[in-house]
Amino acid sequence: MISEIVLSKEDIDIRHNAYSGVLRINNELDKNNILKLFLDDSDFSSFAKKDIS
Repeated sequence: MISEIVLSKEDIDIRHNAYSGVLRINNELDKNNILKLFLDDSDFSSFAKKDIS
């Protein structure tokens, strides 16, 4: 799952690319549920807070 890549210890560029993929999800409910998984991640919490609609 794409959220696992964002939350992994992969290279930060790979993680950001996966995060961009999450933002392309058309279903707002699905996208927001995935973004909520990132709220506790130190690298992506600020992005997730901004992008949750």
